[in-house]
Parts: sequence; C-alpha cells; structure tokens
Amino acid sequence: MFWVCCPCFEVELFEGFAARILAKEDAILSKLLWTMQGSGKSQGDVRGMLLDPGPFDEQLLLELAEELGCAELLREIRSEIEG
Repeated sequence: MFWVCCPCFEVELFEGFAARILAKEDAILSKLLWTMQGSGKSQGDVRGMLLDPGPFDEQLLLELAEELGCAELLREIRSEIEG
C-alpha cells in the first residue's frame, strides 16, 4: 500500500467488512504517480480530488509532490482547474 503522510488504517463498516482508509494527500500523490506512468483515468481522479471540498493539507501535498518528482504535474492539473 502506498502512503507518505500517514499509514492507512482499517475501519469496520459492518460486521465482517472492513475498508482501508488513507489520507487524501496520499491518494492524490498515488494518482499523480500513476498519471506519470500514463494513466489518464488517474489524472481525472486527481482533478476530482482537488475539486472535492473535503479538507486536506495543500502545503504538505506540494512538499511531498516535490520530493516524489510530481510537483510540476500537480501544478499543471491545478492550473487546468483554475482555468
């Protein structure tokens, strides 16, 4: 499982079924890395997550994207969204 910000954890949704949860920042970073490998769907997912009103740490996301080499892609997607 890919994670940078914090480890994923499991939440039992109902008896016998648990789902893994990870930070929004980690999900965006993972999708950025997949996009760099050619996944157009992942790029659309990044757009959707950035447009989602749910909170996340934008500064942390940018810092980690810099470390992972995907900050320029993040900026490009942000620019497309902001039009």
